[in-house]
Amino acid sequence: MSDIKKVIEGLELIETVIPSYKHARRKGLTDEEAETVVNWALEQAIILLEQLLELEQLLEQLIGATDG
Repeated sequence: MSDIKKVIEGLELIETVIPSYKHARRKGLTDEEAETVVNWALEQAIILLEQLLELEQLLEQLIGATDG
């Protein structure tokens, strides 16, 4: 199993993320906005890693096809 897949599986186990409210307030965000942003960021990280994994698999297939 690739490291990317392991990271994805680990991230998918996260149910709750607690933002730094102090840092969020410094950026002008409300507590609710901060929670939305961190949850969105976690979801996007998983999506991007899944896309990276798909690309990695496609490249392996392409390289394998040219080796034969």
